[in-house]
Amino acid sequence: KPNTKQNGVGVMIFTNPEGNKRVYTGEIKNGKPNGKGTDDFVDEGNKYEGEFRNGYANGLGRWTWSDGSMYEGQVTDGMKHGEGTYTHPEGTRHEGEWGNDNPIRIKTYKNGKITGKHFFLKNGGSSSIDDKFLTMSEYTKKNPKNKSLNN
Repeated sequence: KPNTKQNGVGVMIFTNPEGNKRVYTGEIKNGKPNGKGTDDFVDEGNKYEGEFRNGYANGLGRWTWSDGSMYEGQVTDGMKHGEGTYTHPEGTRHEGEWGNDNPIRIKTYKNGKITGKHFFLKNGGSSSIDDKFLTMSEYTKKNPKNKSLNN
C-alpha cells in the first residue's frame, strides 16, 4: 500500500486483483498519482502518458494499447472524454468529441481524407451527416420515427 504522505516525484507499483502489474512513474501528491506521469500496465502492454489528478488519468494525455491503437486528447477519470483523436493500428483516425469513453461527434479519416462524419446517439446507433453534425433535436425532427432515441 502506498504511503499516503508521499509527495514529490517517484515510482508506485500496483497489482490488480487479477495479478496484473501497473507501474506509475511521475508526480505524486498525498500518495496518489497527481501531476504529470506515466502509467504502464506492464502485463497488458497498455500505457498512459500525461496528466493525473487524484490518482486517475485526468487532463491531457496519450493512451497506447498493445494492439497498436492510440488515443491522444482529453481524459477524465481514465476515459476518453472531451476533444481527442483515436487512431487504429492500420491508420484510420476518429477525431472529435468523446464522452465517457464513447464517441459523440466524430470525423473519420482514412489516408488523410474524411470518409465520414457521425453523431452518435445516446441509445445506440449513429447519424451519418454529409456536411455538418446534427444536434439531437435536429436529428429527431429529420427522423421523427426515432424520437425515442432522444431520451
